[in-house]
Amino acid sequence: MDANSRVPALRTPGAVRIIGSGGKAHSLDEIEVENLRLLTAGAVNAQPSRYLPAGSTVRLVDGPLAGLTGRVTQVRSQKRFVVSLDLLQRSVEVELHGTALQPSSPMAERRLTR
Repeated sequence: MDANSRVPALRTPGAVRIIGSGGKAHSLDEIEVENLRLLTAGAVNAQPSRYLPAGSTVRLVDGPLAGLTGRVTQVRSQKRFVVSLDLLQRSVEVELHGTALQPSSPMAERRLTR
């Protein structure tokens, strides 16, 4: 989106910012727009949460396994995740609360970083 298009878009009533990354605007599917409308209508008590889909690399930041890196294999709820850890050339899965995890960059995929 060029600068000439940005200004009129941001002057639209209710517009706060343009969604995008790396200086490029992104479009939203109509269903995503409708979901945002429902959330902002106040019908539910929505709280922000980390987005950790299955396959995400995460670092454990709390509890006895803090410092280990693993991969989310299953999302059980907004707060419960199953994470696979490589230990002694075996994979073990542990169920953890989301507050014990933080997203880890792909560069930090050393599985046993203590």
